[in-house]
Formats: sequence, structure tokens, C-alpha cells
Amino acid sequence: MDDQQFQTDFFSSFELDDEGRQLLELCDEISNARNVVAGIIAEIESITLHQNPSIETEWQVKVGVWENRLLEAQIAMRRAKRKLALAQACANRGESIDDELIESQLDTEFTEWKEQLSAAVGAYQQAVVAHMHTVHIAPTKAGQLKRLFRILAKRLHPDIRPSDDEAAQMMFFLAKAAYKQGDVEMLESLEVSTRRMDADEKMPQTVDEAEAELALLMAQAGVLEKRKQDLMAEKPFFLKKLLKDEAWLANHIGKLQDEIAECEKAEALYRDRQLDLTGQDG
Repeated sequence: MDDQQFQTDFFSSFELDDEGRQLLELCDEISNARNVVAGIIAEIESITLHQNPSIETEWQVKVGVWENRLLEAQIAMRRAKRKLALAQACANRGESIDDELIESQLDTEFTEWKEQLSAAVGAYQQAVVAHMHTVHIAPTKAGQLKRLFRILAKRLHPDIRPSDDEAAQMMFFLAKAAYKQGDVEMLESLEVSTRRMDADEKMPQTVDEAEAELALLMAQAGVLEKRKQDLMAEKPFFLKKLLKDEAWLANHIGKLQDEIAECEKAEALYRDRQLDLTGQDG
């Protein structure tokens, strides 16, 4: 029996005065507010644990590989351009062109670029590994996961239960891990093992207590909803819509490929000019 039904049955066995009816109505609102908070929490965890990692992986596999290739081409082009400039400066001063010295200087100048590229490639590699280990969840199973996690969120989440309840905190940590892994059996087990915690949930005994708790729950719902909206407005979540737009995706990748070709063309030109300059010096 849930909180709302218990309260209804309990109060219906007595003749209620105005304050009693008001308390009953507030308890109904509190139960609904707890459901709202639990629902938003479940959506936030879904975005954080499932959707964002999946979106990031898909973006890296489909688009990130081309973004990294463009960064490589841009660095190579800029390095070739800079090498030509250094060689030309030596020639203008009437000095011999020391290729090893120039390369050493370029290594120093391009350290930050190399680190940026290394980080981008590392992110891509992690995404590929994640893609290989992605847990694919059937729609029916996904619905069951969300339903069970929502129940556990209402029962265990610190935004709903007292923050000093260590047992609830541990159980919620396990519930999050199971939800992330798509482990329905574990969530079912946790749901059964924590049912007694529903009985521990106390409804307010006075109108003042009920109004205070309801106000707190409504404030929590507002904060959580803003957190959810912020997550949806940031990367990687907002990339979800772009990844589903095949025309946009093909066009974007095409533009990246065109930019790569232009960089490679420019790099070849700078290299040819630098080799001509080196040959003249020799």
C-alpha cells in the first residue's frame, strides 16, 4: 500500500474537521510532488547515465573522426607554413638553412597543438572502446528499467529522503550502477529489498508541517527541472537532434572533408616552396 492510499484509508475512518481535510489534501499533494521529483530525477539520471554517453560515442564515431582528421590537417598545414617562414628568414639573412634546427623549433612552438590533438584522439579512442561495450537495451526492457529506477529514486534519493540515511544512499548508489548497466534483475532485487523503506516514510502530522514539506518539494522540483533543462541544452545532449538529421550530418561531414582537402593542398604548396628554397640554399 502506498503513502497516498494509506493516508486516504486512515483519514476516511474518522470524521474530519476542516483542518483534517486540509491535511489530507496536502498529503495527497505531497505524494504527487514526490512522484514529480522522482520522475525528474529519473530523467536526469537517464540523460547522464545512458543518453549522453551514447550520444557522445555516436558523435565521435560518425563526426569526431573527421574533426580529428581536420585538426591533423590544420596542424600539418600551419607547421609547413611556419617552416617555410623560418627557412625564408634564414635565406633573407644569408644564413644556411638548418633543417634539424628548424624542426626542433617547430616541435617547441607546436607543443600546445600536439597536446590538443592528442586529447582529441584520446577522446575518440575512448568513444570507440565505449561503442564496443555499449549495452543495447530493448525498448520493452528500457521501459522496465525506467519504471523500477523511478520507484527506487522516490524511495532512496537524498533529495527526497534525509541526507543522513546512509543505507538509502548506498542502495541508491547500487541502483544507479544497475541502471547504467541495464541490469533489470538487480533493480528488481533492490526494489524488493527496499520496500520496507516505504513504511519508514512519514507523512506530516500537521498542516504547517505539510505546507512546509510541500513547499520544499516544489522548490526541489524547480531546481531539478532547471538542471534537466540545462543538461538538454549542453553538449552532448543537444547533438542528439543533429545526429538524427541525416541530411545535416552528410552535409556537415562533407564540409569537414572539403576543409581537410584544402588544408592538405595548402600544406603541399608550402612544402614544395620550402623544398625549392632549401634546394637553392644547397
